[in-house]
Amino acid sequence: MQAYMPVYLKAWGLTFVIAGFELAGSILSGSFALLADVTHVFTDTVVGLGPVSVEFFRHRFHVSAERIEQTGGFLVSAILIFVGVHIIGEATEHISGGEHHEVEGGLMLIFAALAAATNFLQHRLLSRVSPIHRHAAHTGFHFHILTDLVKNILLPILAVLMLFGASEMLDVWAGYAIGWLIIVRAALLALESLFGKRIVQRTLDHFFHWIIR
Repeated sequence: MQAYMPVYLKAWGLTFVIAGFELAGSILSGSFALLADVTHVFTDTVVGLGPVSVEFFRHRFHVSAERIEQTGGFLVSAILIFVGVHIIGEATEHISGGEHHEVEGGLMLIFAALAAATNFLQHRLLSRVSPIHRHAAHTGFHFHILTDLVKNILLPILAVLMLFGASEMLDVWAGYAIGWLIIVRAALLALESLFGKRIVQRTLDHFFHWIIR
């Protein structure tokens, strides 16, 4: 088994720490955005099992990494779509119903900052893996962590806005955006599992080049 298994296990374990911070923060602060992200972060526990599974199965049972990654990709994308649709549904009910909820910006800021710091630690751990040992499951997990990091940097900024009197509906809209982010990510993961990461990446590159030309 690869020497990098402990790195993947530590990064995977930190996902539960992040979820714990955000769950506590959502309960204590009343933030819907943190609550939505807790559901999203728990899907990281499934994504994080990707590199762990590849390292385990391909050395124990000599199963090809591609087969494991493809099967896992479809499973994770299905879970992500379910979670994303649920979050969007909850956010839509809040928005259409005009439900008023109090958000304690100070507490939201503390727990969102703790989650972001732990997320950064995950990134640093995964960066230790030598480039020659980075299979597609590693790349997918690391990319997932980096996009989470961007989002977790924005959540403390949202908390500061809440702290200085921004509308609580901004918090609900942030949760709505998180739901759509999850669905987009799920769609990309499903396409990568079906056609391969390189083909999807090349197609996206051509698409963005066409947009900005």
